[in-house]
Amino acid sequence: NRRIEKMKARIIEERCAGCGMCVQVCPQGAIEMVGERKEVEVEKLEERIDMLLERIDNIKSMM
Repeated sequence: NRRIEKMKARIIEERCAGCGMCVQVCPQGAIEMVGERKEVEVEKLEERIDMLLERIDNIKSMM
């Protein structure tokens, strides 16, 4: 399928905390952490946690 061939996985840098969780949960084993991530600023990490909690609430409300 040509459509599938054009699809590429990518990392959205501003959303990545460098935790490696994606590597652990990827069902295809297609993600690998190479090198070490720089330390993430605490404020940005807190923003990301808030964003994730909001997404979880949205998913729960859809069930």
